[in-house]
Amino acid sequence: MPLVRVSRRALAGLVGAALAVAACGPPPDAGVAASPWPGEEQPGEFVPLRAYPVGSDWFVGENNFGVALLGEDGLPIRGAAVTLAFYDLRDRERPLRVGEAAATESVPASDPRVGAYYARVEFPRPGLWGAEIRAALQDGRTGVARVAFAVTAKPSVAAPGQPAPRSDNLTAAEVADLRVIDSGNPPNRMHTWKIRDAIAQGWPLVVVFATPAYCTSMACGPVVEEVQALADEYDGQVAFVHIEVWADPAAGQVHRAVREWLVRSDGGFSEPWVFIVDRRGIIFDRWAGPVSRELLEPSVAAVARGEVWERSR
Repeated sequence: MPLVRVSRRALAGLVGAALAVAACGPPPDAGVAASPWPGEEQPGEFVPLRAYPVGSDWFVGENNFGVALLGEDGLPIRGAAVTLAFYDLRDRERPLRVGEAAATESVPASDPRVGAYYARVEFPRPGLWGAEIRAALQDGRTGVARVAFAVTAKPSVAAPGQPAPRSDNLTAAEVADLRVIDSGNPPNRMHTWKIRDAIAQGWPLVVVFATPAYCTSMACGPVVEEVQALADEYDGQVAFVHIEVWADPAAGQVHRAVREWLVRSDGGFSEPWVFIVDRRGIIFDRWAGPVSRELLEPSVAAVARGEVWERSR
């Protein structure tokens, strides 16, 4: 039995992008990655790429794992055929290859600066793990990168299989100026529902946490656009809620729902996040970082049909 199962729905998509790495430096969670293990490539055999994990909350169980890729010039990789191979790194000198997934590219809001390659992976134990990324580039060369990362026994952020927090978020009806709860220009239309009311009434639900104007990456605005497009398509079938992360950016004050859903045990958090919740109020799926509509829609369509979370989907 393999130590890591890459599910049939292994996805991937969206890379490169970089959470604006090219413009703003590494993603805020890049520091969680340990130094990668040494490879066996000969000099000149492959093009060295830079890879940054998307998010930081990987745990024992099924995860949507993503990386952002940059080329030698510091720009996001586009149009590559990418494979992610996963390694057990308990013995750093003898890394054990345990599974792989092919990735296909997708870009949120068609913004070439934003994206990440994702694979759905199940980690069976906590500890140090690694991902090797191989990319067939458009110029015919092959790029390679490695990242090491920690997997914990339990998630620190709200996760699939858990009851969704019954947050009492502000709605458009409760504020005189929508800009109090939405920094987008213009604000989006996902401020009708309270999370607690949607769950109480048995509605499937999508919650996007993102701050378009104050995001630490360039991903928040494009991700909100992708979720708004799904909200338009599934109007009347699924409740959609956008939570602005910062209540007071200057003071570093976040909205209460952020503390209930996103803040880790170390007090930190990242954005954007998208959560899909079933009609029973159980989290069905979740995505961190620059996720596209194409990756979100299968789970949104599933909860719209009335499907509920199961331990093995």
